[in-house]
Amino acid sequence: MQARERIPDTLDLTDRAKLTQHYFINNPDPSQNYRPHFGGNILAAPPYYSHSEWDFGDVSGRFVEGFILNRIMVGDGEGMDVEKGVRDFMLSLFREDGLSYRGYIKGLDPAKVGDMYLWDQGRVLYGLVTWFLKEEDARIEKYIQGMLEGLKKVTLYEDDYAYFPYEAMYEGKYVQPRYNYWGDMSQSLWAATGQPIEPLVRYYEAKGNEEALDFAGKLVRGLLKAPIHFFEPSGAFSLHKEPFHFAFHVHSHTAALIGLLRYAIVTGDEELIGLGQRAYDWIKKHSSTSFGWTCEHYPYTTLQRDHQEVCCMTDVLNLAVLLAEAGYEHYWNDVERISRNHLVESQITSTEIYEPILVTFKHEIRKIQPEQGWHSYDNILERMVGATPGSGSANELFTTGGFGASGCCSPHMNKGFYLTWSHIITRKPGRIRVNLSLNFNSPWVEVHSFRPYQGKVEVILKKEAALSVRIPDWVDKWDVKVSVNGEEAPFKWEGDYVRLEKVHKGQKVTVEYPLRKEWIREDVGTASFDFRWRGDTVIEIKPKGRIVPLYDRAHMDCDEIPFRDQPLRCAPEDFHLW
Repeated sequence: MQARERIPDTLDLTDRAKLTQHYFINNPDPSQNYRPHFGGNILAAPPYYSHSEWDFGDVSGRFVEGFILNRIMVGDGEGMDVEKGVRDFMLSLFREDGLSYRGYIKGLDPAKVGDMYLWDQGRVLYGLVTWFLKEEDARIEKYIQGMLEGLKKVTLYEDDYAYFPYEAMYEGKYVQPRYNYWGDMSQSLWAATGQPIEPLVRYYEAKGNEEALDFAGKLVRGLLKAPIHFFEPSGAFSLHKEPFHFAFHVHSHTAALIGLLRYAIVTGDEELIGLGQRAYDWIKKHSSTSFGWTCEHYPYTTLQRDHQEVCCMTDVLNLAVLLAEAGYEHYWNDVERISRNHLVESQITSTEIYEPILVTFKHEIRKIQPEQGWHSYDNILERMVGATPGSGSANELFTTGGFGASGCCSPHMNKGFYLTWSHIITRKPGRIRVNLSLNFNSPWVEVHSFRPYQGKVEVILKKEAALSVRIPDWVDKWDVKVSVNGEEAPFKWEGDYVRLEKVHKGQKVTVEYPLRKEWIREDVGTASFDFRWRGDTVIEIKPKGRIVPLYDRAHMDCDEIPFRDQPLRCAPEDFHLW
């Protein structure tokens, strides 16, 4: 088709996934059975990757999930040996009770800090369930079943709810360690009760396992009823006094909320869905933004502490996807704005990004004594390409103290790419909906987005279907024009979607509308910034960042469309796992 020869060179999330694949392949440590590195530091001579206690269940589970989701998007076999190594490493952490344990941690006494962490169990379950959804491996299902049984044995039960009183255990007993700068590791900070919920519900959806759903339901009620609970009826995070924690680790709470919301949707609990929506709106108001930046802790205290965590941003995107799929379709606007802006801006795209940091902080670079087994030093800057620092402000990629690559946030950023990409379209027999105006190719339809240069999207049908295309919330419906093969076509409104009842194979549907172009001021943490919007894309921010500034997008501020030479990669039929 002629249209295939002129594909707009606009955001293609498979390109971003390919960059993340580079990070996945080059991060793990072959000398330690492909144990991932959690952190890294470029302000050292030499720069290094570093291991930590998070390498075990948390990061290995994310990497397993990430490799699988990434390969669906990218579609090649590069780095399969590393992926297998990381999968084997994750499985090596299991013990006879069916749970995942941390290994040796330099300087930490497991009797004081624990070696079985509930947080880790959730991340490992994500890895296992994603593995099972993709490959239906009976061996992996046994691990899932083992984790379900193991978790049930360490749970406390009251009335109709269940909960984990603390985050960590050692030799079958809960411990409440004092731990580094986090202060206490209590339930109120880490929301341990919420971490296994979503993967257990997704396993139920795939296999109909009622035991998994029943246990997930008890944990959901524990989030709301346990002595240390997490969400108020208004949707606000519950704030507990000491000896618990004065602030929230936002990622822990948003991850728990994702589980609560998926459970509510699967069980058809409208009251619980309503709570999920109120909690999402509370998060957007108090700890997140229109363009994606989401703080790591709330309440924040000073501008210096107001940094984001990419894990939190992906969780907010995930919640918006769930709400949109549940029928609250206006949340697709949030998904599109997050993915077009801070999600992609948070990625390290080349080694050139590091040059201004090394110049600005050259007097802070310290020589270190190489410590083999704990650090890795080979070609670090290049190996970090595709990752995210994890922190950052509204206008800067890095924050002081965060000059490296994050082992938790990088795979979670990749999950954000996947969740957005896999929901650009949704499909039912004889019907296709285009939810997001992003480039996408599939066996049924190909989507070409002209934004942010023009308010225009082209949809080429590969099979006959009814077609619906979502219109952004800033568009006046009277300004929308629809054509088929260049001829004006009648359409109906279906909520925020234009709908054509029958589009034939090979026909090209074009939807056009004026772009919004405006400056909007928005609070980010304890500061305010001015954002220049072109459609759903931020193309400029004031004040501008000083070291590695974000939103340097002057090239997007024009009406002329750049085109790409390569075709869009076609997604496989089974691309939708989550």
